[in-house]
Amino acid sequence: MGFGPKGYGDLPGLILVLHEGNLTFSASKIELNFKEELQIKKPTKGKKVTMEEHNKLMKKMFSEFRN
Repeated sequence: MGFGPKGYGDLPGLILVLHEGNLTFSASKIELNFKEELQIKKPTKGKKVTMEEHNKLMKKMFSEFRN
């Protein structure tokens, strides 16, 4: 599920800034309106990595994606 301006909400996640030609759309406020209290669960799987390791993984993924 995604949210964003001008019909870009079909992308995953939340779009806070959108540049379209000479126009820029940006979020000025975020309100969470839930009927029930939001519960965020800590992940139980995966590997903890440093920001440097994360950046290396992302570069590798993008490189593989382009090829």
